[in-house]
Amino acid sequence: MNFSAFARKAGATALVLVMAGALTLGAATGSAEARDGRNGALAAGAVVGLAAGALLGTAMANSGPDYIDAPPAYYAPPPPPPPVVYGGPVYYAPPPPPPVRCYLSPVQRWDGYIGQYVVVGHQEVCN
Repeated sequence: MNFSAFARKAGATALVLVMAGALTLGAATGSAEARDGRNGALAAGAVVGLAAGALLGTAMANSGPDYIDAPPAYYAPPPPPPPVVYGGPVYYAPPPPPPVRCYLSPVQRWDGYIGQYVVVGHQEVCN
C-alpha cells in the first residue's frame, strides 16, 4: 500500500468520525420534549443508529482489496545474430593501372659542319 492510498483512507475515516461526533453532540444538546417519554428514546436511537452506521460503513469501505502495482514488464531476449557465411565468390575491384611516367627525350641530329650531334628538339616519351 502506498502513502497516498493510506492518507486517503485515514482522511475518510477521520471525516466520518467527526461527522458522527457532530451529530451526536447536536442531538444531545437539542431540546427534546418528552411528553410521553418516547421522543427522547427516538432521538437517542436515531443518534446511536447513525453513529453505528457511520462506523460500520467506514469499516466496510476501508476493508476493500488493496491493489498492488502491476508486475514488471517482460522483455524477450534479443534475437541471435545472423550466421556468418564463409566461402563463396568474393569479388574484388580490378587493380589500378600502373602510373604513367612521361619524360622529355632530346632529339639529336648529326651536324656535319661542327662534326658532332646537336640537340634539335625534345620528344615526349611515355611508358
